[in-house]
Amino acid sequence: MPACRIEPGYQEIQSKDIACTSADGVTVRVIAGHAMGVRSPVCTRTPTMYLDFTVRPRGVVRQPVLASWNAFAYVLEGEGVFGAERGAPVGAHHLLLLGQGDGLEVWNKSDDRPLRFLLIGGEPIGEPVAQLGPFVMNTEEEIDMTVNDFECYANGFEKARHCKSQAMVVGAHVPPPIVARSCGCRRGEEWACVDAEELKPLVDHRDPCTDDSDEREAIRE
Repeated sequence: MPACRIEPGYQEIQSKDIACTSADGVTVRVIAGHAMGVRSPVCTRTPTMYLDFTVRPRGVVRQPVLASWNAFAYVLEGEGVFGAERGAPVGAHHLLLLGQGDGLEVWNKSDDRPLRFLLIGGEPIGEPVAQLGPFVMNTEEEIDMTVNDFECYANGFEKARHCKSQAMVVGAHVPPPIVARSCGCRRGEEWACVDAEELKPLVDHRDPCTDDSDEREAIRE
């Protein structure tokens, strides 16, 4: 997130209003950014793309991505070949981190199944990142301020006093993502989800608005 403080904003765009176009067996919903001559009505603080591609059997996608951007693809349905036509196909629920290059090429070599994937990317903002559980800021001092706001139900957390969640992220081994761009492919390192139990201490506070900086330091360690 940018370090500058700005007024909160909200853009409501219904599914029917998302920019969409089709050509040569490829359909793209342009949620942010632009693709295939269509631009999204969504305004982003920094240059960003969020594209939802559906590729018919035997179809090919060629989407430019600025070389200076960070980007990844996530396969929702079907199976596709990313980055190099002779590469191994990648199935649903795999994430591909893009390496260096100026675009992404994707082939759907299936005879009867469509391929659907997300392509998400943006211009790096080059700012430091500090993280504690679900809180992400730029510095440790900002993390302490945010946790204090959360405990005191202030500065955007006013409704947290009455909020309860049963959501959990189940820890699991995830196959290594395949890293690809039009320049070629390489293998990525293994990664795994974070177990929600690691975040539990952040919401089990007995005495909000007290000075428990020592407890927070213990959580951070």
